[in-house]
Amino acid sequence: TLLLNRLKGIGMGASTVKSTGLIKHQFRKTVGSETGFFVVLPLMAAVIFAFDLTMPLGIAAGIPYIALVLLGVWAPWSHHILTLGLVASILTITGFLFSSENSALWIVLTNRGLALFAIWSVPLVATLVNRERTALEEKTNLLTTSFDTISQAFSVFDATDTLIAFNRAYEKIFDFPPGFLRPGMPHEEILRWRANAGHFGDGNVEDLINARMNDINHGREFSRERTLPNGLIYSLQRRMMPDGSYVNTLSDITSYRRVQQVAAEKSAFLETTIKTMAHGFVAYCPSSYKLGQSSVRA
Repeated sequence: TLLLNRLKGIGMGASTVKSTGLIKHQFRKTVGSETGFFVVLPLMAAVIFAFDLTMPLGIAAGIPYIALVLLGVWAPWSHHILTLGLVASILTITGFLFSSENSALWIVLTNRGLALFAIWSVPLVATLVNRERTALEEKTNLLTTSFDTISQAFSVFDATDTLIAFNRAYEKIFDFPPGFLRPGMPHEEILRWRANAGHFGDGNVEDLINARMNDINHGREFSRERTLPNGLIYSLQRRMMPDGSYVNTLSDITSYRRVQQVAAEKSAFLETTIKTMAHGFVAYCPSSYKLGQSSVRA
């Protein structure tokens, strides 16, 4: 999201950014598949090795083999990057043996040594990064699973009104289409969907959205109750964070409110029945608190 905003800020259109993202995604999809990986790998190795053989010794022709090792970042399995490091090392040494001499031996050996050092630095760093990434993914999955087991719905937005996180209960309470919510989407887009679904009542959709965005931009905490067109009643609490982000917590209180309504109706019915009785009647609870009496006094 930050990269997208930065690119937009320097004048690149959304279509350009989207096209770049599609190309990158397609590259990862092609190379990351087992078939694509074993097709691209020999081609790249052959091109780099041919380039190495055409260059005289003394030129840092072993450096391009680093690109071959970097291909392992998108490999289907993590150990492939170590295999690529070994392949690049063998090709570097082979290129040294079969390339034409054009410099002092110590210069050639230094260049090849630096190339080997750079080649093996990449797998080492990539392996460490992959371990950290795997650990982070495991923690993220655990956190996501924990969030999804919470009955309360919640959503988190940053200071620019961009969705950061949400749980499954948040999708369910508003009945969002599967896959509609995604981190990085603007809050306005969510409000537009809800306005079109009738969650905010009748009126111009843009006016309804602007009213709620203005309410959000004031940065106030609040607690409210709302009723959806399907009859679901929910409570909404907004809590502001010091950095300007905010957390929305929603609870389905439909059953609770219906129980309250039924209890109020029964109480009103009982009170009316008592007051219209022909005989005098006074009712007390065990603590001597008067519950009610009829209109006829004893």
